[in-house]
Amino acid sequence: MMKNLKILGMFMISLFFVSLLFSACSVDATTDERFTAEEKLPALLSDVIGIDLSKYNKVEGHSYYVSQYEYGGSVEVERCGFWLTDSKGDTVTINSEFHNGFPFWIHISPMGCSLHYTSAPLKGSVKDLRDVFERYMDFAQKYGISTIDRSSALELFSRAPSNLPASELSPVVVASDDLALALSKQSFGFCRIVNGVELPNKSVGLSFTDDVIDFSDTFGLYDVCDVNIFSSDVEFADFAFEVANVFCDSFFAPAEENFVRPDLLRSRFEVGLLMIPGQIYNNPLNDELLEAGLGTRYSVDRDASVLYPLWTAKFYFSETVGNVDGVQVGVWGDTGEVAYCWETGHLGGGMLPSNGSSSAGSATFSGDLVVLAVIAVIVLIVAAITVTFVKKKHK
Repeated sequence: MMKNLKILGMFMISLFFVSLLFSACSVDATTDERFTAEEKLPALLSDVIGIDLSKYNKVEGHSYYVSQYEYGGSVEVERCGFWLTDSKGDTVTINSEFHNGFPFWIHISPMGCSLHYTSAPLKGSVKDLRDVFERYMDFAQKYGISTIDRSSALELFSRAPSNLPASELSPVVVASDDLALALSKQSFGFCRIVNGVELPNKSVGLSFTDDVIDFSDTFGLYDVCDVNIFSSDVEFADFAFEVANVFCDSFFAPAEENFVRPDLLRSRFEVGLLMIPGQIYNNPLNDELLEAGLGTRYSVDRDASVLYPLWTAKFYFSETVGNVDGVQVGVWGDTGEVAYCWETGHLGGGMLPSNGSSSAGSATFSGDLVVLAVIAVIVLIVAAITVTFVKKKHK
């Protein structure tokens, strides 16, 4: 996604302590507990996406529903899915994950066939996308899902140009002070903006092609921590540079006697600000990484349903050392605690610019396509989780 691949990459990396200000970061994300994912998923497929479920039968042995509490026991994660087949034997796979009742991701794969719709299939005009959105608003109201404000969202739809770009990789974007909408003939995505920072974690969007349909709504799932001890990216960069230098003293300590440590350049750096869930590191994968001496420890005092500021920085060396070209640092913005600090580089050697310089100052990770970053993440997560569940189901 061009420039925004950086934020997507940082966002994926972030899937890896005690704050006195925690009371300022409370959460208010609720759904109606009467409905489970098993009830919501078929309704969303038919009432929102418009799939005619009467034309399908469930494939025996290919359905699952699992509910458990994760992230320190504060998030109910429901995983639900099934296979559908029609009279011709064409198969559609459905997989989903709901967090505290919110459709965290839903993945629909027609397996090379055409879907049966109750009305016209998705075509990608502004009206078509708006109609899907409004159907979801009705669905969310019916099932008690607290999500985006309908009137604010429709106001952005009204400002969208009629001639949409073909690909979701290059959408048109319309925005207000606190909300952005990205549109293409293959997608729509809303993203919350707080103090000028776009929050992919607080989003609702649909992406569709002939091969897959992805939907997600995490807009009401997270509250936002409004505490940030760094007033600017420059202030953070000064702090992170000192952390990186301390790391270098340790990292290069075992080097041979005549080795000269390369300078860590304050003039070559990139800075970004992410807002991530408080216990995103509190998961089995990170536990395995910690056992291997990797990963990042989480704070039990951060809420899994609150987005906290995580500042990120990368500083470059004056010259590469093998495949290592710099140091990356992550710092929690609400407390100033270091989340991680380690070397960074690329296979095959360093990636410093050929002229020996890089852009001085801050290169913040923001831009038009950030709204769709969460959709791309969903696709990657779904691919891994779907395989895992299918394997477990048939062992």
